[in-house]
This record gives sequence, structure tokens and C-alpha cells, in this order.
Amino acid sequence: MSISFSDTTSSSAEPKFAEVFITADTAPATGHWQLSGASVRGLSHQQHCLPCQDRHGYCQLAEYPDWAIAVVADGAGAKSHSDIGAQIVVAETLSFVKSWLRSQLESSAQSQLIFYPHCDFHPPYLSPSSSPLAGGLRGSDSHNSVYKVVPSYINASYNKASLAPPVFWQAPFLPPVLPKDSQLSQLADQLYQHLYSRLHDYASQQDIPIAALGCTLIVSILSPIGVTLIHIGDGRAAYQDTAGDWHALMQPWKDDEGYTVFVTTQALQQSSRQASSNNHDYIRATTVMQPIQAVVLMSDGCESSAFECQVFDAAKQQYIRPNRPFARFLDPVKSTLMQLHHHYRNDSAAINSRFAAFLQQGADSLKKEGDDKTLVFAVYQPLNAPSN
Repeated sequence: MSISFSDTTSSSAEPKFAEVFITADTAPATGHWQLSGASVRGLSHQQHCLPCQDRHGYCQLAEYPDWAIAVVADGAGAKSHSDIGAQIVVAETLSFVKSWLRSQLESSAQSQLIFYPHCDFHPPYLSPSSSPLAGGLRGSDSHNSVYKVVPSYINASYNKASLAPPVFWQAPFLPPVLPKDSQLSQLADQLYQHLYSRLHDYASQQDIPIAALGCTLIVSILSPIGVTLIHIGDGRAAYQDTAGDWHALMQPWKDDEGYTVFVTTQALQQSSRQASSNNHDYIRATTVMQPIQAVVLMSDGCESSAFECQVFDAAKQQYIRPNRPFARFLDPVKSTLMQLHHHYRNDSAAINSRFAAFLQQGADSLKKEGDDKTLVFAVYQPLNAPSN
């Protein structure tokens, strides 16, 4: 399969929908994420003059560019304000998870600071040659060394007193651990409660039922050491390991009749109020602790192109749901996006415009798709990786 993005757009091109971009303003430490995303109307929505009900967003932490967050929300087709609900969910999820992640990373960094008042030298036992922890480091002096850190609030207080500030040295980088088990469950529950509260507030202000804002949620924390994913409802997600193989990252929530759940589904709220209940059949979360090359999130409008969703098992004489990422689709898309990042010098607007055109006019399965289509692609670029 060959996939390309057209360099031309017609005058009646699909308008650009709401997106959230936060780009890094500091040099990468161990690497950085190349992030791309697009949300476009499906064929049915175009024919009936309906808005795109999908939304997506992503951010790369400026101070930790090797960590990023990606979000996809799919507004329910039958809900009158689901496009607004999806927009609220994406914006609030980015804000909430970014705040949580930054606090975790800063806490980890603080635990590694070594304090030397009024000195300006590398402690010898932390030098590259003598440190037992050398390697895999975060630092600006050397990849295999420590580096000087003077927190701004300390620097300001010493400057005010006309004193030389103290010197901190950053010990070799020990990566923080992604949330797992009880910590991951707690994060998922807190995020859900935050989102439901924000949607409830908006519904009350607009005097509409909260169900009218119904949408799904997929959010991923991307790091150089692995990936965490939380989701409510359907859609798909996958990651590519360092060997180049793709693996499903979630199992979409569907009942026997093919219906899914939304952030506004009352069953979630009712079960969350009961201390003895297990809410995690609705709110699912997982962490994969291994280095990865890429992560992709999508609404269900893209799943028939990017996944093997349902196949007939001749031996069992029945249809099965393998939930298997389709590498012959994902690999060319990844390769093309990497080339576009290089060609457009990481200009998000230019790259995502081409990406949106591909989702609208690319492969036949995408052209014919009636549902809205969202695809967010994240590719990890290690420090000093060769140019595309």
C-alpha cells in the first residue's frame, strides 16, 4: 500500500476544526515526540450538513519534551451537543493530565537534586568516569554527566539579598515510573470525576441535559520508557515496539448489541458513588513499560482502515474480533508524517492540513466512511536521531 498526502487543497476544503497545540520551547533531553493529528467530517455528516463531532488534542511538556499527552474524543452521533462535549473533554483532559504529569516529573527531579552551597565544581564521584549511574542521563553539560540547576525561586531570593546563589547539581537521570495498578486506577477515577463535573457545570449553565454532551475518551501519556492509556467507550489505540511490531493498546467498550458508553453515561456516575462497586469495567486503563517507537489514537471512524476489527473464523464458523493493528496502513502513514515533519520543519499547521486532506480524500475506506474520522500519531525521536 502506498499512501501520500496531496500538496494541493481545493477552495472548498474542509474547514479546520478546534485543536489544541502546545509545543516545546526548550531543547529535548533524551528525545522528543513528533505529534500530528486531524479530525474531519465523515461522508454522512457532509451529506447532511452536520458538524464534525470528533475532537483531538495533544501537548508536549516544554520542560520535559520527551513526555507528551494525546487525547481523542468522539461525540455521540445521536447527542445534540456532543461536539461541544468532545471539545470540553479534550481541553479539560489535557489540562488535568498535564498538571498531574508535571507534578510527578517535578517531584522525581527534586528527589535527585544534590545541594552544594556556594560552590562551582562537579562532585568527583558524580563525574562520567566514576559514577556508577553514568549513562541514560538528562543533562546540558554532557549526556554522561551531571548538570547545574538553580531553581528560579531560589536564584531570585539570593539576588534580592545580593548574595551568590547556591548551586544544585542534577544527579544522573533515573526515569520516573508511569502510573500502574492502584495509582493508575486512582488517576483514571480522578480524571473521570473532573470531566463529569465540568460537563455537568456546562450543561447546567446552558440548561441542557448532560447526556446531550455525550462523548468517548481516549488519553495517552507518552514517554521514553513506555506508554499509559485511559479510555471510556470505543475507538482504537496501538503502539509500535522497538522491533517495529504494532500492538493493540485498548479493547473498545461495546456491549453485545454494539453500543458503547460515554463520559456522561449515568451508569458510570452511579457506580462511582458506590464504594463497593467496580467502576473499571467502564473506565479502563493500562500501562506498557517498555521503550516504544510510536503511538496512534483514533476514533472509530478510522478503525476499519487501521485495524482488523472483525474477521470470519472458518474453523469456528463464526466472526471474531481480533483487534489487530493493520501495519500495512499504519507504517506508510507514519513514514509520510515523519517526512512531512522534516519537509515543513515541524510546522504543525502545514503538516496537519495535509493529514486532514488524507483522512478526507486518501484511502478508499476513508473516503467512503460515513462517521467522523480522527487520527493522532505520535512518533518518538531519540536525541541525535538521523534526519529523515
